[in-house]
Amino acid sequence: MKKNALYIVVGVVAIAALVSFGSNAKKIIRVAKAFLGNKEIKANKGFNRESFTTQMRNAGWWVGAPWCMFFAKLVYMKSYTGQRLEAVKKYFTGSTISTYNNVAIGLAKPFEISKKAKPGAIVIWEGINDKTKGHAGIVIYASGNNFTTIEGNWGDEVTLIDRTYTGIVNNCILKGFIV
Repeated sequence: MKKNALYIVVGVVAIAALVSFGSNAKKIIRVAKAFLGNKEIKANKGFNRESFTTQMRNAGWWVGAPWCMFFAKLVYMKSYTGQRLEAVKKYFTGSTISTYNNVAIGLAKPFEISKKAKPGAIVIWEGINDKTKGHAGIVIYASGNNFTTIEGNWGDEVTLIDRTYTGIVNNCILKGFIV
């Protein structure tokens, strides 16, 4: 009987985590959409809107740094409170791969890795030739083998893009999703 009770408790906790993530998906998407059209000043020197530059700095971005993961971190910082916000601040870095690994090894609880796109998730791609490099975006829609993202640092701006699980993105392949 104790074993069954344990399964029930674990199941309830897992469902609560999914409900919590799902309830924030709309907010994450709303926040990400609000940043559409922000443009990079060439060579990652800043952005066309000072308010966006300030917010990106608050997420950890610095002049010259690639900024796709900093953008995803900023969106999550504006979308979460409590334990999730603290995990984002502490374990989400400017590196897509370091952030993914922090989640994968359990440092950034309650976030988890998924192989399936879900609205509100952060998608991570990993470099084909250099596994330390990657790209990130925010999933806003998913259906079948396709998903739509809002990505920073794609075409030097925050933009909306349709993706597939098998597509190559900037010499990177899909690694997974942070949910």
